[in-house]
Amino acid sequence: MKIDIFTDSSVFIEFFKKNEKAVSIFEYLLENVDKFRININSLVWSEVVYQLVIKRKFPKNEVINVLEGFRLLEINNSVVNIANELIGELYPNDALNFATSYYFGIRYFITLDSDYISNDEIKVINNVLNFKEII
Repeated sequence: MKIDIFTDSSVFIEFFKKNEKAVSIFEYLLENVDKFRININSLVWSEVVYQLVIKRKFPKNEVINVLEGFRLLEINNSVVNIANELIGELYPNDALNFATSYYFGIRYFITLDSDYISNDEIKVINNVLNFKEII
């Protein structure tokens, strides 16, 4: 059974920009594709497409093809209610992403954003060494 991981937009954006941390995270995921299932929501999809295709002019098909390889989770009323409790600790978009992970029972959250902090339910992963703790 694969381990579910939620991936924040920062990792995708930085990967396309060739950020060393993001590249090493994706390389590790590809090497261990049989162990992990990557999850995103429509907010992550939108942020990545906006930042890479609209602002930075990366090829649309290239960005979309990468995103299509991941499971898309719904932002529903329950997710929004959880996010409402997180606003103040996190910005609204960040709260929705963390709430999505929490609602769907995903215990691992990949991000390069320093706003997120691990808690009892969710472990924040921001480098390859964090992955080695999981396996």
